[in-house]
Amino acid sequence: MSRRPPRKTPFHGRLTLALCLAFAGWLATIEARAAEILLTGAEDS
Repeated sequence: MSRRPPRKTPFHGRLTLALCLAFAGWLATIEARAAEILLTGAEDS
């Protein structure tokens, strides 16, 4: 495997990290909402 020279985008790593964090937060929000809906639905029924 030949080593490729680093890309000229120093912010690429930070952008990927930010996207991963945003995606994780989005998933956590949806999971919390789903759990809240399930809990309230179970209490109502």
